[in-house]
Amino acid sequence: VAIGRARSADQNDRGQLGFSSDSVCFGEITSTDPQPQFLKCSIFPGLVFPAPRFDSVSAGDSLSCGIMDDTRVACWGDNFFGELGDGTVTQSTVPSVVFGPGGYTAISAGGHHACGLTVSEIAFCWGNDDAGQLGDARRVNSTTPIPVVTSQQTPLLLVSISAGYEHTCGLVPSGAAFCWGDNSRGQLGTGNTTPSDTPVAVTGGHVFTSVSAGIDTSRSILSQAGGALRSSFTCGLSGGAAYCWGAGIGQPSSPTLVSGALSFVQITAGGAHACGLTQAGAAYCWG
Repeated sequence: VAIGRARSADQNDRGQLGFSSDSVCFGEITSTDPQPQFLKCSIFPGLVFPAPRFDSVSAGDSLSCGIMDDTRVACWGDNFFGELGDGTVTQSTVPSVVFGPGGYTAISAGGHHACGLTVSEIAFCWGNDDAGQLGDARRVNSTTPIPVVTSQQTPLLLVSISAGYEHTCGLVPSGAAFCWGDNSRGQLGTGNTTPSDTPVAVTGGHVFTSVSAGIDTSRSILSQAGGALRSSFTCGLSGGAAYCWGAGIGQPSSPTLVSGALSFVQITAGGAHACGLTQAGAAYCWG
């Protein structure tokens, strides 16, 4: 969303749309809840209220965040883990300003956490940290932004950041990708499945221009055996070529080239699929 008023549509069970629901929708079937649920939702875009002016917005699993025109961040939706970043654990159906002075240039809402970049390229994250997805080496939930640090406890400077469900990835100025958090499916791209609560380098020596951490709620994806299937993964672009790692065929824990010999200018990872955009404006998806 460019500069202007923010509108959103989809499930609204935690107030993540930022306005009152206009419909009732069927919920997702899980292995522990075999019957569909009726959930508040909206099938039409609605104006986030109150309506500050936003430069950009990001929708996560049960929260949404945006950068306002004064460079501060506001979030709304679920706040059980402090993912709204306002110093509370109180759910909000309207934008709540994230604690701190602002100065944000990028924002990414994940599963139950969010991360942002400031003008000084310092990354801050807040919310759920049970898998180390905040990248501060503590694994302690935070209701306010805390800096992402290296294993030497120094701030990691990033030019882009992407919050997944329980992991986060970003790019340093050289184009190298770093990820942190859950790694049960190899989504950190380190060649193994060892989790990390501080950023670790993605293997392969690729120079990436973008990276996208998938958001997997584990609620709508069922295995053939009837159980929930986790599908956390990450994708990135290097020289126009798409690479993905994590859950998938063979669950590669290192960047694997996406077939098709296509060149992309944009890529985004979802729950169990990914899509890329070519220079000609053609969209390709897989998963």
